[in-house]
Amino acid sequence: MKLADGIFFHEEADHTGFLFSFEDVSSLMLNRMGVFLIKHMPECDTEDDLLCLLQKSVSSPLPDRAKQDIHVFLSQLKTKGYLV
Repeated sequence: MKLADGIFFHEEADHTGFLFSFEDVSSLMLNRMGVFLIKHMPECDTEDDLLCLLQKSVSSPLPDRAKQDIHVFLSQLKTKGYLV
């Protein structure tokens, strides 16, 4: 998983961020979870890899919907052309 060419990622000091497309001049605001996923996509081949990495990064169990939330987020990125 990786960002498409022409997509710029920026992380703010508060660990939120945004994606910007130079192609269609659109942007997508990211919460802290979105930033975490974007930053770790290069080292993960699958959504399950991202889920495992996320679980390792927190001290409490993830909510039952975490896997579905990751899938929806990545699907939205693909639909917008931000992810290849």
